[in-house]
Amino acid sequence: MPSTTGYAIRAGFAREATVTTVTWPAAAAAAVTQRLPVLDVDANDGATKAGTVTTDAWYAPTAFDLLNITPTLRLPSQLRYQGLEQLWACTLGFGARRFGSTNNPETLATGAYKHRYELDSVMGATPWMLGEGWQLGDGLQLGQRRIRRGTVAVDLQSEVWEFLSAMVTGWTLSAGLAGCTLAVDFAAYSKSTSSSVNTATTLANALPATAPRARFDEMVFRIAPYSSSTALNSGDALRVSSWALRVDHQLTTAFGPLMGTAPEEYERTQPPTVTLTFVLPQHEAATWQSRWTANSRVMADAKWTGALIGASGQQYQCNVYLPCLQVTNAQLNAAGSGLYPDTVQAVGVTPTAAAAGFPTMQWLGPLAVELVSGVSTHGLL
Repeated sequence: MPSTTGYAIRAGFAREATVTTVTWPAAAAAAVTQRLPVLDVDANDGATKAGTVTTDAWYAPTAFDLLNITPTLRLPSQLRYQGLEQLWACTLGFGARRFGSTNNPETLATGAYKHRYELDSVMGATPWMLGEGWQLGDGLQLGQRRIRRGTVAVDLQSEVWEFLSAMVTGWTLSAGLAGCTLAVDFAAYSKSTSSSVNTATTLANALPATAPRARFDEMVFRIAPYSSSTALNSGDALRVSSWALRVDHQLTTAFGPLMGTAPEEYERTQPPTVTLTFVLPQHEAATWQSRWTANSRVMADAKWTGALIGASGQQYQCNVYLPCLQVTNAQLNAAGSGLYPDTVQAVGVTPTAAAAGFPTMQWLGPLAVELVSGVSTHGLL
């Protein structure tokens, strides 16, 4: 039997089938046809047990009962310009069918398409509504639901782990001198090692991640006081030594007679948290400390621009929009005799009006992501 070696691990994600009635978990696993550029795999079977103690057994529990099983998984991947569209759609949760008369994805040129996704207020299998960018004639089925769950398959060489109905509980987008990564946290309905859908052969045959990497030197980060009338400009670009965006979806589950020890569908119990953290390589002024104590609101974006997409004349892009943030911490790291950096943290809040210069969003939310790639299909359809 082959042994497990980290450099040879293969993993992929595929959104599960669209349904028109509430279904949990998915009726069948989704076949993974494209691999993710994974850097690591952190998986947990999630078996929770509790000891049973009786008055006549003082030295040790008489048994351990299995209470529930909640498999979890964390997949850190290289940030790439193409091949992550469906994963991005499921990590954020919502993408309008169109914005006015403009389709989503929007065709920019032959072979180049712009995708736009934003945070949803719920992450369960909720129905699409006509007001969410749909028009008559777009093919919306009665009761058609937004499916953000998927199947994750990991080939460890010794066996394949298949996580059924895995939902994104949170994710971290990081950029720094070591590279740019997207680490996604999943909680699943079940984990199997005997799948007939995702096998070592199917994962070996899945398309590898070959799109260009998004590099730190291709990123431009801009931030300025929040405004509904004055857009960000080149003068708002900020030089940072590291940058990280963390989103927690605040999902929880219950265990009951319908599922036994398996989890019910994960649901959001409170608003998601969007936290931006960046490090300024050298303290030059008390700007951020002043904004922290003044409880200031800011707006920001981070844009990666890559090579041309084939002969389209369009460049790969990954753009992160944060229309309104409140500064919650700004620490001067004064230690030793070197340069003193500033570490700044800000949390996304709902803006009172659309931030100037930002792309149209379905709702006034704290986060949107825009991708330009060669993929023409909507990640949630």
